[in-house]
Amino acid sequence: MEGDTIRLSFTPTFGFRIGEILRYFEIEDFPVVSNVEDPPPWKETQLYFIDDFLHFFKPSTSDIVFQQHFYDHRQHYSVYIPIYTDGSKSDNHVGSAAVFPDFTIAETLHPFCSVNTSELYAIYLGLLKISTLNFKKAIIYTDSRSGINALRSAKHNKHPLVMQCLHLHHTLKKSKIKYCWIPGHVGIPGNECVDKAAKSANASREAFVPLIDALQAVKLSQHRVWQRIWDGESNNKLYKIQPSIKGFGNLTIRKHDVILTRLRVGHTFLTHRHLLHFDPAPICNGCNCILNVEHILCQCKNFYSQRQAHFGALIIDLIDILGTNPGVNVFTFLKEIQFFKFI
Repeated sequence: MEGDTIRLSFTPTFGFRIGEILRYFEIEDFPVVSNVEDPPPWKETQLYFIDDFLHFFKPSTSDIVFQQHFYDHRQHYSVYIPIYTDGSKSDNHVGSAAVFPDFTIAETLHPFCSVNTSELYAIYLGLLKISTLNFKKAIIYTDSRSGINALRSAKHNKHPLVMQCLHLHHTLKKSKIKYCWIPGHVGIPGNECVDKAAKSANASREAFVPLIDALQAVKLSQHRVWQRIWDGESNNKLYKIQPSIKGFGNLTIRKHDVILTRLRVGHTFLTHRHLLHFDPAPICNGCNCILNVEHILCQCKNFYSQRQAHFGALIIDLIDILGTNPGVNVFTFLKEIQFFKFI
């Protein structure tokens, strides 16, 4: 009927409803890779790891030492074919690569994929290629400790690529495959080569995004939209103190946290008690203007010398005093000007 609101005769599906939300947050539709089921007990797979480099403390170990140790390591495992894997993530590019003795495989992933996913996918690429070749023995090298740790705890790790690597490894029973962590960017030729290949990868397979990466991507997109909305509130008094939506960290002393919060929102006993008694707003005796938090902390000439002693700067803004990193000087300043007990 004319003038009546048209009501839908059906409930939109979850996919339709979530699609509207994703578009609001400027996220294009993307395929989420489904979790792989755990292998049955009779298909339990044992992975073998080489820990030749874990005992080195990288910050205090020179590149030459790592290179020499890797040379000795390769002499010991000379019958094993080396396969170097690596993942890379930048602002608009996610790539994975696996370098074999005679060829290189490199692919791009969906921009939502994490660096951990790119590292695991590189290992998966190596295993996938081994399954088509007649390798009897091979070592998969990676400079990703998180990737190695994920494979070590494969039984308890639900990342779909970990489960797919486990499944592939199980199908390669006739090949002896070991996994080895090596330090990155120390001049090991194979590792340097695969690092460049991952960063310059341009071949793309069907895009996929693990659920854990999809959730993180949605969260980041929400924060971007939220930040843009908050940036439109630049005249808001709170925006001057907190221009970023990231928020503030907690202090070790709860009372200090409470005081900072009251100062940031501008509500203190001294400046707002008149509201309880329906009195006029308090006036600063020295400056003859309305008494508020910003005036007391940044402008009042009565506290000029104390302000200089604690903060030093000629011009002090609220964000300097109450921003992300408030120092101890804030509280000593508040106590010296006798404001601390009235907050």
